Amino acid sequence: LRGVPAAEHDEIVRFSHGHPLTLSLVADLYDRRPDSAFGLATAPDVVQTIVRRFAGDVTDAMCRHALEACALVRVMTESLLSAMLEVTDAGQAFAWLCDLSFVDTAPGGIYPHDLVREVLALDLKWRHPDRYDALRLRAHKYYHTRLQHADETVRHDALTDLLFLHRHHDVLN
Repeated sequence: LRGVPAAEHDEIVRFSHGHPLTLSLVADLYDRRPDSAFGLATAPDVVQTIVRRFAGDVTDAMCRHALEACALVRVMTESLLSAMLEVTDAGQAFAWLCDLSFVDTAPGGIYPHDLVREVLALDLKWRHPDRYDALRLRAHKYYHTRLQHADETVRHDALTDLLFLHRHHDVLN
């Protein structure tokens, strides 16, 4: 109805996960630039608006870093958060994450809504690529250590988490 080209619909719905605000922002993008093709590189204002919606009022650095870390991994645990933030006790930051409306619980920990995860990760990679890389490296090391665990279930979960962490790598696509 808003004139978004039909060829773009699948990609936009995949990115937005059907979130009404995101769909509206993308439609506004096409109102301003009707000849453009949707892509996150061509729509940084969409990403920034969504980030402000979900994380704009986070002023505490520890909480902001915890949210960024949570966006990069499949499920977050308190021990993984401690490793990623390089702190001995991440209990307060983990409890804060658990209280966020867009964070859900799973048997193995907590995770953000897929749309929130994507935009926070994209924003971090754009805004602070060094921290993005450092957080991913710390998660990778944490999972690598867990791959050595005696319990097969722990090893299986670590491998699943490691594959998720590297899900955008060319080898996996």
